[in-house]
Amino acid sequence: MSRLTDSSELKEAVSLFHDLFGDGSPGVSGTVGRNLGVSPAIRAPQEALKPEPPPASVTAFTKPVTAAPMPAIEGEFRGDKLENVLIAMCQRGQFIGAVISDIDGLPLAVHNSPVDVDNIAAFTSILGDALSKAGRYLEQHGADYISMDINYEDKIVVRQFSVGSFAMYIMVMCAQETDERSEVELSIQQIVSIIG
Repeated sequence: MSRLTDSSELKEAVSLFHDLFGDGSPGVSGTVGRNLGVSPAIRAPQEALKPEPPPASVTAFTKPVTAAPMPAIEGEFRGDKLENVLIAMCQRGQFIGAVISDIDGLPLAVHNSPVDVDNIAAFTSILGDALSKAGRYLEQHGADYISMDINYEDKIVVRQFSVGSFAMYIMVMCAQETDERSEVELSIQQIVSIIG
């Protein structure tokens, strides 16, 4: 019966590690097997492992890092501002389209709608109902996000959020490999600042 230490892949990995770090490589002993592990230098107490001071040519940052301010939203009317939020989000995230609607599916702003405008009410109410049922059945009361693949390339994402005591939805259509969450969250902050 062969053992894990007889693995040619493991022996090759240890050989490559030694080639990279030389004979005094930290963290790997010279034999493959039970001794493969952390060297005594790495196991030493944290007090003994003090970082070296930076060279004199390197200066440390003294100012605290702050989040970038939210970009100003152009538009004279509230509807124009909401639509500009969607346009900017779709451009930044390379989304196909987006919609903001209330809990009844009434669209407040639309940019290149992923759903026919006449069907937005039905679509958001169906997915909103699915969100509330999923949260109730899974006992996850904070369930506010649902994603659905609509073909082999694209998906629709619906995120529920609140403005005061009113529930609203933002619906985005984008490529399946896109991670849309940060763009959606930024846009929700902007939407709340406009409506709130």
